[in-house]
Amino acid sequence: MRSNLRSSGPPARDPMGGFTLVELAVVIAIVALLLGALLTPLATQQQLRKNKEAERELREIKEALIGFAITNGRLPWPDIDFLPDGLENVPAPPLALPCTVCEGILPWRTLGVTQTDPWGRLYRYRVSSEFGFTVQTGQPPGVEQMDLFDTGTIRINTR
Repeated sequence: MRSNLRSSGPPARDPMGGFTLVELAVVIAIVALLLGALLTPLATQQQLRKNKEAERELREIKEALIGFAITNGRLPWPDIDFLPDGLENVPAPPLALPCTVCEGILPWRTLGVTQTDPWGRLYRYRVSSEFGFTVQTGQPPGVEQMDLFDTGTIRINTR
């Protein structure tokens, strides 16, 4: 005759039971570590790809600015609309300027370049008023005029 009383010792395992919570927690922790080790290089690769894409876009913007300056004899004015439309906002005659250096959004539609950087932010643009007016052909450049024969450079800041 069998007794219903158990002797002391380890508890008998239920043959229909599953894993304990501790075993599941250990497995989940190991899987999380493996996924973290795999996703870190992927995030780094995506960041490098975005950096290269931004450098390429900045080169295109620089070329578009130089082309615009050669064609129009001046650099484009920034887009300073409340809701940017990508078109330059030329100051109204008689050349009443609200600032000596105007800053706003890159006139991307005027230049035919991309609107945002790889992170989704609008490109900022700034131009001195002396470079926003057309060069008078056949005239020596004045103090307030751009000289296309200058050895100056167009500087693009990335930060």
